[in-house]
Amino acid sequence: MLPPAPVEAASGLVTSAESKVVERLERPSIELLDALWPFAASDLTPELRTTGQLAARYLCATAPRSAQPGTRFVVGAQLVRQALAQDLWIALRPFDIPEGGRALAIDAHVSGSATLLSHASYPLRLLPEEDSDPARFEFEAAALGQARITLRAFALPSDYLGQITLSIDIEDRVGAGEQTVKSAPIDASSLSDRTALLEINPDAEQRRLTFTLRGPAAMGQDTTATLTLAQPLSDVARGLQHKLDTIAKGTPLSPMAIGKLLAGTGADLWKRMVPSTIRSVLLDNLDAIDTLMIVGADDPIPWELLFPSNRIGFLSDRLLVTRWQFGGTRQLRIGAGSPRYVLPETKRAPPAALAEIDLVEALVGKGRRISALDDLLGELDLARFGLLHFAAHNIVDRGMPATTWVKLDQPFQQSMLGANYDGHFQGTAPLVFMNACNSSATELMWVGATGWPGRFLSAGAGAFVGSMWQVRDGGAKDFAARFYGGLAKGQSLGQAFSRARQGATAQGDPTRLGYTMFGHPAATMTLTREEVQ
Repeated sequence: MLPPAPVEAASGLVTSAESKVVERLERPSIELLDALWPFAASDLTPELRTTGQLAARYLCATAPRSAQPGTRFVVGAQLVRQALAQDLWIALRPFDIPEGGRALAIDAHVSGSATLLSHASYPLRLLPEEDSDPARFEFEAAALGQARITLRAFALPSDYLGQITLSIDIEDRVGAGEQTVKSAPIDASSLSDRTALLEINPDAEQRRLTFTLRGPAAMGQDTTATLTLAQPLSDVARGLQHKLDTIAKGTPLSPMAIGKLLAGTGADLWKRMVPSTIRSVLLDNLDAIDTLMIVGADDPIPWELLFPSNRIGFLSDRLLVTRWQFGGTRQLRIGAGSPRYVLPETKRAPPAALAEIDLVEALVGKGRRISALDDLLGELDLARFGLLHFAAHNIVDRGMPATTWVKLDQPFQQSMLGANYDGHFQGTAPLVFMNACNSSATELMWVGATGWPGRFLSAGAGAFVGSMWQVRDGGAKDFAARFYGGLAKGQSLGQAFSRARQGATAQGDPTRLGYTMFGHPAATMTLTREEVQ
């Protein structure tokens, strides 16, 4: 059983039986209350007799609007059956609750001017006809500024239900009152029973990583571990990606030597960047999973390169390694529109770009070819495409924020796909494939919310595929051919991606390991073919 977190006294936790609103205490006293952990570890795995109905629950979270530096404050959360006011509660994705109850967890993540004092994960058990117990997380306000706290709800072992984010001003003068806010968009479908979910969160200083691993019942309760870095995460990522870029561009090493260098780099990444407890649980349960979904907001590390041992090889060869970011809506049907191909003029395009587009068109259908920025921006506004494939150079300007751009007649910059496009592509939920070097990066090679994946996913893309380092023209073309060939045969997104990676195995070419995918592994394409003038 997880040890109880340091929390406040239970008195004042719920203001009334009717509202079930968690209320902050003005002067927290830290106590270890076993009453908040009323069930043992064995109780977290109830008898699997279901009620036959999916339960609807609402997530409420409360927090102070502001706090003074050096003071403690509490954020509370609860899952309830009925919402008292539509604007104060958010609906979670419906999920099954067995007759004996369902084990859940609410996780807390903080960034900015606050520190988490209690445990980051709060276990709960939810019965079919009851509200959950309240969960309480304690924080200490730090320097003047703003703290952002995200609470994420899971039906264990790994079913993500939704999240809520609160912003708390850390200031000298504290305003009265509590705040209750809505969550970001919630997940649309559960993970399969052979999927493990690995959540990776850095702290504000990028010096400490927290890993949480959830998976099938055989894994038991979720495993959490932390890793302290000797240097900032961005420096670690730069070193890795410089090495991988150098290999991709060409070295005097033989293909066999390059293969050994890649394996050794992946083995060092596995040993030095993954906590031992996480490694042990993953290795002990490899036969119980076929998908590893890595989840986080922003992440510069190429986890697809992990190499546990010579016997296992690259983890991404053994499993489908895919990514997602919390708050996105994963679609099972993507690409409900016609293709669009971004192909710069010959002098600006990669050498094999034209042959690549010809090949992709032959597999999934012809579509408009775009070489000018204004034409691309017009297509983004219309939002009628089901596929947006880039065969172009992606340029990274280090030292300036959000300056990664695609090389057309004018630069296509990330900031051109800003928050004003949020949800704009949801009607077609397109697949976006950026077959360009470093296409998952910002100036620090971040993968996620602040890179190209996060931009397109926030805009409503159903999936994103891109490369984390330089890719070679031949390898990129071969990967695209295998990937689209699988989709054209009706394979799911995960099947097509996995087989493309496994099929493109030229010795000494790191291209196949450089691709990362954001999307639901079971998603399928529904492209519309059109005649192009």
